[in-house]
Amino acid sequence: MLLWRTPFEVIIHSYSSGHIDCSIQHEEKLWRFTGFYRNPDSSRRHFSWDMLQRLCSMPELCNLTWLVGGDFNEICFDREKFWGNPRPLSQTRAFRDVLDNCSLQDLYGEGEFFTWVNLTHSLDGLIFARLDRYVASFEWKLLFPASQAHSLEFFHSDHRPTFIEL
Repeated sequence: MLLWRTPFEVIIHSYSSGHIDCSIQHEEKLWRFTGFYRNPDSSRRHFSWDMLQRLCSMPELCNLTWLVGGDFNEICFDREKFWGNPRPLSQTRAFRDVLDNCSLQDLYGEGEFFTWVNLTHSLDGLIFARLDRYVASFEWKLLFPASQAHSLEFFHSDHRPTFIEL
């Protein structure tokens, strides 16, 4: 979720069940935002990374500073998951590779680190993970140097709501 206290203009460039890609004009600044949802079905996950890679290389938009946020349904590193079986290295590497290829860096901020918990009733099967996040280009971070990502408390979901403060 993005929150503004001043007027802004949004132009939507593309969308699907897994993304919405737009440019935003806000206080003399023009930048790009992509809301992202990665398919949780492991047999289809590579399609999500391919889509993010395609969005990254769109010639008409690749010069804009870029912020991507949403439910990536993947961790980058083992430390982003608490309990449960380890993630296969090939899956976490694929996520890191697409972030590197698109020159996107994690935005850390305030709130709880783990943004997802499996809603099991047994403590034996409880798993926490950081699946929801914001990532941005270096240029976007320069454009909004005071920006911070925030995660809120769980509310009717196994994911924490997250937002970016510009």
